[in-house]
Amino acid sequence: MYKLLLLVSLCLSLQDALAAPKLTSLSEYRKAGFADLIAEKQLKAGQVWKLQQHGVVFGDLDVYISKNGLRTDCARSGITVIAQGPRFDVVAFNLRANAIWKPSRDKFAPAEAMLKSLTLAGLPSSSKFPLVPSKPKIVNGLKCETYSTTNAWSKQQIDLFADKRFSARFPRRAEFQGIDLHVPKDIYSILEKIDGAPSLPLLPLEYSYDCLNGKRTTLVGSSTCRIVEAPKDWLKLPTGLKTVTSFQALNMDQAAQSGINELFGDLGR
Repeated sequence: MYKLLLLVSLCLSLQDALAAPKLTSLSEYRKAGFADLIAEKQLKAGQVWKLQQHGVVFGDLDVYISKNGLRTDCARSGITVIAQGPRFDVVAFNLRANAIWKPSRDKFAPAEAMLKSLTLAGLPSSSKFPLVPSKPKIVNGLKCETYSTTNAWSKQQIDLFADKRFSARFPRRAEFQGIDLHVPKDIYSILEKIDGAPSLPLLPLEYSYDCLNGKRTTLVGSSTCRIVEAPKDWLKLPTGLKTVTSFQALNMDQAAQSGINELFGDLGR
């Protein structure tokens, strides 16, 4: 009986030794999500960077990037955005709505369209916060380029809040953390217009601001960025869809607007 127990114990120990290392903290999970970036791995033929994001505007996004193009898939709304090199013309489509939108680059601003009500309420557009370069940061084991609002801007916000011109949920200080994947700058520009992030030649990893009431709002955050095999036909456009002339006509995501209203609904009070 003793030998049998010893054998079982040895088997279990061997199984534990061969198992993948356990991630015991949130920090370790996040580092694992950026392991390919931390290791400075490069794309090989047929590979893309896959980025998983969550933002205020569209919820969860799967983002695929290479030097050849960009693809974003939003599960909640059903909207896919594709831009293929070398021109990187933007095309957005929604199979649920049987619709496709082919805007000019200057007309492509989905986040701005969704957040328009906030601007009307007096909240500055998040993509236009006055950011300046600040010291790089190590975040989840990854060195990020960082841009922040100035102390002067924060003081102005606080003064306006003291005069009761702003709600306590207005921004006091904003910070952008990003990296360069060494892909065409057009790709960053398109993704920033989806995220509602500022126009910087970087991939947004996190963009957030501290509110006047001390709470933090994350406008867009990335949980993983790793190298994967490119999905089949990832830059191929569907055929047979009806053409629409605006993002609003393409979008069927009422949940996004509801979420925004819930988050910022007291701005005018």
